Amino acid sequence: MKIIIATATELEIAPLLHHLDEGGHKKNFFEYIINEHSIFPVTTGIGSTKMAFGLATYPSIKEISLVINVGLAGSFKEEISPGQVVEVYKDCLADLGSEEQDGSITSVYQMNLENKDQFPFSDGWLINDKSKIGTGLNKVSSLSVNMVSGSKSTIDKRTGLADLETMEGFGLAYACKCLDIPYIQIRGVSNYVEPRNRANWKIHEAVEASNAVLLKLLQSF
Repeated sequence: MKIIIATATELEIAPLLHHLDEGGHKKNFFEYIINEHSIFPVTTGIGSTKMAFGLATYPSIKEISLVINVGLAGSFKEEISPGQVVEVYKDCLADLGSEEQDGSITSVYQMNLENKDQFPFSDGWLINDKSKIGTGLNKVSSLSVNMVSGSKSTIDKRTGLADLETMEGFGLAYACKCLDIPYIQIRGVSNYVEPRNRANWKIHEAVEASNAVLLKLLQSF
């Protein structure tokens, strides 16, 4: 297989790259080999727009068998705690619509501007129904945002819409579904979605845990 490892920042796959470099898996500047599979790390930049564009314009995207996205996420749910690793199986956008005077959001579907079941959507969600590879991780839903939630008012609007908050999940899912490429989205939970308090974040733990899962998955193919 030819597999893209897609991430927003190199930080989010630093442990994997270190292992691959030190373990002699590097074939050339762009490619690693694990169990005769070609692995291509791709860092797109932060946000769904950059993720979608980066994947859609990848030079040999039509030859790719699988895209695996790994990154960080915030959790809306107490039972999905910092340090855990989960798999996102469906994504939506947080604010695709119009803001009303009271601060609420009216979606493009509520305004009848788009059909919530038009390809590649299902009830307004991008659902990962293409990949047949099991990760063994708990499957969760995710809300993609351009600005992570940091105030009570923003958090109150978004709580209940999904299990996690990410910045690239929607772009990943949209590109892969439109290109008809199987994908897997692995997220290490770095923090609860709460009024911004970086002291409570566990970025290092989330990165290490998600990369350990990713490496185990790659070695299982």
